[in-house]
Amino acid sequence: MADLFLVLKSGAQGAPYITLDVANKDGTVTHSYSLFINSVFSFTILSWFAFVLVKGINRIKDAVSQKVGKATKSCQFCYSLINVKAFKSPQCTASLD
Repeated sequence: MADLFLVLKSGAQGAPYITLDVANKDGTVTHSYSLFINSVFSFTILSWFAFVLVKGINRIKDAVSQKVGKATKSCQFCYSLINVKAFKSPQCTASLD
């Protein structure tokens, strides 16, 4: 697909060109639309891969934060996060029920 092009102005020979390299060597002015299509296709694949990667990382972060959320509780007086097993808040030293 890399050799798809449109001839805008013929070169010295003016013959039909088989490949883009032959056309460029003859001095032909061409529009290589296949390079644009390849770039769009590559960008689409790469962006999809990045999207899936970031989505997976966010899913792992959410799973870890849920585990951390179960191991902590909030103090009713100073609203700091403390361990579930704590009897006193380390910030305000209030007794917890």
